[in-house]
Amino acid sequence: MALKHSAFLLPALVVACGGCGGRPEVPVHGTVTLDGMPLANALVVFHRSDEKGDSAFATTDSNGKYQAYGGSGRSAVPVGTYKVSVSTLRRDDDDPSLNAPERVPAKYNTHSTLVLEVGIDDAGKRYDLALSRREQPTA
Repeated sequence: MALKHSAFLLPALVVACGGCGGRPEVPVHGTVTLDGMPLANALVVFHRSDEKGDSAFATTDSNGKYQAYGGSGRSAVPVGTYKVSVSTLRRDDDDPSLNAPERVPAKYNTHSTLVLEVGIDDAGKRYDLALSRREQPTA
C-alpha cells in the first residue's frame, strides 16, 4: 500500500498525535474558498501558535467543506490560537497520476499568515477561510 502525502500531512500527523493535554475542545468546521470558489481536496493544518504540540488537520471535500480532527482522530480541537496552512500539493511516488500541483498561494501555506482563535464558547461556530490569489495592497 502506497503512502499518499503532501508537504504538510506527515508533520501534522506526528504533531497531532501528541494529545491535547486536558484542554477543553470544540468542533472546528467550515468552508475553504479560493477567489470565491470552493477549494476541493485541500489539506488544512492547524498549528498551535504556542508550539505545545496540539495541532489538528482536515481535508476539504468537493464543496470546500472541512471538519478538523485533533490527535487520536477526535473531531474537536483544543481551544487556543492556531496558525493555519492550506495546501493542494500532492505527491505520490508510486502512482504519479495521483500527483496534484499547488494551487494555493504561499501566503496561505509555506508562508502562512492565517491565524485562527478557537474559544471555549465557539462550539457550532463556522470557521470559513476565504483565500485570494490577489496581492494585498500596500499602505
